[in-house]
Amino acid sequence: MTAPTTTPASPRRHDASQQPLTEQIVTAITDAADTSHRELPPLYEVIDPDALDRLFTPIYEGATRSNVRVRFAYAGYEVVVHSSGDVTVSPLDAAGDQHE
Repeated sequence: MTAPTTTPASPRRHDASQQPLTEQIVTAITDAADTSHRELPPLYEVIDPDALDRLFTPIYEGATRSNVRVRFAYAGYEVVVHSSGDVTVSPLDAAGDQHE
């Protein structure tokens, strides 16, 4: 799967994949920031990865929760995790949010 071509200020969307959700988030940030995961702060410093994984784990017979969205700031980006499992990242200033 290839990432969509976007300008640096445009939100980047990563589709749900076989990667665990927390890895999708880190991958989305490293792609957007053109950096290594080693240069990012630990994700657990801004959000509980276990709670996030539980929230987006499929429920009864593989169905997903509908209309769930979690938004948080991480490493200078706004991260939005959608109920579909898609992850969208936008630079904080482009997202209209000036704090981390």
